Amino acid sequence: MVLKDLQSRGVTEYLALSVIIFIGVIATFIYGLALTGFDDPFTLTQFQVYVAVGSGASIIIYTLITVELLTKKDDKKYGSSVLFFAPGDIIKLPGRYHKILSNPLSIIMLSLIVITIMVLTSLVFNVQTAFTPFPILKQQFTPGENFVFSLILVPVVENLSVATVWAFFVVFLRRIARKIKMSPNIFRFLVISGLIISGLIYGILLHSSVYRESETDLITSGIFWGFGGLVTGITQNFLPFLFIHDANNAVFGLLDFFSREAVLVYLIVFLVVLIVVYGIFLYNLIFKKKRGR
Repeated sequence: MVLKDLQSRGVTEYLALSVIIFIGVIATFIYGLALTGFDDPFTLTQFQVYVAVGSGASIIIYTLITVELLTKKDDKKYGSSVLFFAPGDIIKLPGRYHKILSNPLSIIMLSLIVITIMVLTSLVFNVQTAFTPFPILKQQFTPGENFVFSLILVPVVENLSVATVWAFFVVFLRRIARKIKMSPNIFRFLVISGLIISGLIYGILLHSSVYRESETDLITSGIFWGFGGLVTGITQNFLPFLFIHDANNAVFGLLDFFSREAVLVYLIVFLVVLIVVYGIFLYNLIFKKKRGR
């Protein structure tokens, strides 16, 4: 009950966003200074651009969370969140599924399993349909340090940017729903559809502007981000697609350090271990709690 009360007041979304900002922006700044600093002007400029975009997106999301927090009308029909960290707010899943998709550890492991299977499929069939490239910031760090630095910063900023688009869309649609007394089921359908379409468009625009030299097909990038909209809409949580994005970028980066065959073996071992651990976790989450009642 306490968690539900906090969620209804938007506190969980505030906290989740604050943690993401700290890890993605502040921690990377500390990490950069702990290495060799930002002696290269181009490095500093790149970092400042990402920080500016991430900070701007965060301020907008904070504002939209506050707006929805202060608007109480028809919250039971249309929810009150911006889908940043509010499982069950708009789409009410059956009890067992809600437990799975509202538990942070469950979400992390399930997200990693999904993206690992997608990447393995791509590697086995030698068709790039699951993962997309990401920019390694040009800087004076070693290749390994560059990889870690970029892996933390880039996905957070890009995901915060698309989360801003999704938050605007949900808030705007909710305003219309309240005004015309829209059916809650139609509202939910439009939310999911809107997140998928806007994610697809965002992915295409991002690829064509930032990744112009990449060989990845525009449609592949669009599908990846559209899939992110679907995941975010169903879970009503920012974290799953962020972890999928991070895992995607990690695999793509590892291909620069190891052979395709080596990465394939590592991923298979990782997937098997992860499935076993997740199976044990689900058993304890669902069945042991049920027996304890």
